[in-house]
Amino acid sequence: LGQEWFGTKLAQKLGVRCPSLRIVSWQDKEWFSIKKALCKACGVDVQNAQGMGVMGGMENANGQGGITWMKIHKTLDRPLYGIMDFVKGVPLSLSATPASTISSSVLRDIGKLCAFDVLVNNSDRCPVGNLWSNDGNAENVMLINTEKGLQAVGIDNRVVSLDVDKTPQKV
Repeated sequence: LGQEWFGTKLAQKLGVRCPSLRIVSWQDKEWFSIKKALCKACGVDVQNAQGMGVMGGMENANGQGGITWMKIHKTLDRPLYGIMDFVKGVPLSLSATPASTISSSVLRDIGKLCAFDVLVNNSDRCPVGNLWSNDGNAENVMLINTEKGLQAVGIDNRVVSLDVDKTPQKV
């Protein structure tokens, strides 16, 4: 979560389009409200749960933990939540916009995202030449319609440290 928060703040400072991200601590009243709402959305009753990590009294409508609860339990039982602004758009990978009609400003936005990813070693968005051995993840680039036209916004802005032992040639 710290890598994502720092990456988001750095991207914003560098003028790379990305949604805001804030961190909510278990010490904040909002943390429990978020947890309660997510449990409710999954059909889990929240009773007598206080503070961080207390899962007693949380069960589904049948009085059992259930598969759904088991799947979300680990995700919800953490001291910090990262809350990212919702990006109302379409992932680049699902866009019906023909590549030949994408404006130069959108291409500039995508170029900024690629350059930022190289700077912070984020291999989970743009496939950048021989730098990383993957195809990237175009779903981490959202295309949004604004008053200024189509714009590209990057989600998943984490900073990844380089491992000198595993990849000395990159350091």
